[in-house]
Amino acid sequence: MKQFLLIASAIMTTALTLNAQWTIGPRISMGVIAQGEESFRILPNSEHGIYDLSYVGSTSVQSAGLMIYRKLGPFFVQTEIMATRYSLEYQMDRYKSLTESSPLYAENHYIVELPLIAGYSPGKFKIGLGPVAEIYADKESQFSVMGYYQDTSDKVEYGFQGLVGYKLGIMHIDLKYVNKFNSIADGFNFGEDDMKLKKSANRIMLSIGVAF
Repeated sequence: MKQFLLIASAIMTTALTLNAQWTIGPRISMGVIAQGEESFRILPNSEHGIYDLSYVGSTSVQSAGLMIYRKLGPFFVQTEIMATRYSLEYQMDRYKSLTESSPLYAENHYIVELPLIAGYSPGKFKIGLGPVAEIYADKESQFSVMGYYQDTSDKVEYGFQGLVGYKLGIMHIDLKYVNKFNSIADGFNFGEDDMKLKKSANRIMLSIGVAF
């Protein structure tokens, strides 16, 4: 968690040195993980027992940071530096000698989001698209008590996002959909098992910020 805060603070400090032609201000976001419940397809290649694994849900997504905005005629460019956290929950049956039914395991994710959005801004509205990079600052997994567990998360993950927004003076109200390129199954593994789940932890986010 300390590393997470240091990374976010360093990036935000750097952002404040940008040219004054850009407007900068604080921003907060709340959202949900759009992925519904789904079971993994597992090809066991390790020595532990057979088990069933399913993604069953998530907590809300919470973000805070800075937005950086510039109007270019009828177009706009917007970037953000956001410290984001959320949890994904899984259900596992029959791992090793487990006899209890359907224990739940949570993985807490702490990331720094670096999106870049460009688009059209007719009047007070904004419509844009762009890439997003996610720097993993920390991850806490309840799976870690298992000897076979491996954290296979990439240090940096990528995605794409769409935005529809509205400007009310210096206030920006944006609705975003973040589509991640990595699947939920890419973030962890058990031994040499081959886990298949093409779904990703895509997010729907409502953001409010001000740019001075």
